[in-house]
Amino acid sequence: MDFVFGLGLLAAQPLFCTSGFIGLLGLFCPVCSSFSAICQEIYKTGVVLLCCKVTKIAVARSSIPSCHIHYFSTRVLKMLYLFDLLRAIMTLMENKSSFLQRHPFLKDCLGLLGFIALVVFGTILLNSFVFRSYNVVGGSMENTLMQDDRIIVNRLPVTWAHLLNKQWVPERGQVIVFANPNYKAGDRDQYIVKRTIAFPGERVVVKNGVLTVYNDEHPDGFNPDDDFGGEPKEYTSGDTDVVVPEGTIFVSGDNREGNHSFDSRNGLGFVPLFDIVGPAGIRIFPLNKIRTF
Repeated sequence: MDFVFGLGLLAAQPLFCTSGFIGLLGLFCPVCSSFSAICQEIYKTGVVLLCCKVTKIAVARSSIPSCHIHYFSTRVLKMLYLFDLLRAIMTLMENKSSFLQRHPFLKDCLGLLGFIALVVFGTILLNSFVFRSYNVVGGSMENTLMQDDRIIVNRLPVTWAHLLNKQWVPERGQVIVFANPNYKAGDRDQYIVKRTIAFPGERVVVKNGVLTVYNDEHPDGFNPDDDFGGEPKEYTSGDTDVVVPEGTIFVSGDNREGNHSFDSRNGLGFVPLFDIVGPAGIRIFPLNKIRTF
């Protein structure tokens, strides 16, 4: 046990030496002096926490009731040293405030850098977890979405599902944006917008210009376009008869006549659920065509 304690002290020495070096700089800069004090407090706290851990192991392996008293004393030591560390941090903040008051230009520069960092961090956070915007390229979603339309994609339902360690599944007919599963460097279409048509286990048939989905609820099949408010064009080109694999969905554009839409009918394949960015929330451009989805 003494050997383990010695290794802990040895591992903590670099931080203690660093605090000494910064302490020398503290002769010229009060901020460095306070930071040195914090390093020393962290060092002492680390030693105490290591001793507490060793004592806790000893308590766990002992059957002597008095060991519980020793364990309680280690908890008290933790609280005392954490309080001491907090006091050192407060001292740093006071000295930093005094130092920056004497150097207003440095204060302004630090404030500007902090503002820029917050803006960049906030932008990354919003773009990753809240919403993203995309330009529509091509006519595969006409007349629902047109060339150069600007849409906002809602990332919140996908983010929430991932926090619950689940895959987000869109509703049938929902317009979604997803990463192109066949994307290669240099390709134009890294992200694609399409309409959700069918889910895992369902059979999709395209024949004589009609798209039909078969599942347990509709063994005789149904046309999902009947529930899409007439947005998809009536004729659907192709000759398809497939069953959607697990973990994927079948998608299609709204402009399905001819080769206007590259989708699950004709080469895109099925879209993995983990490639979905999110549902289209609102079209913000053109301004005279703003709408929600």
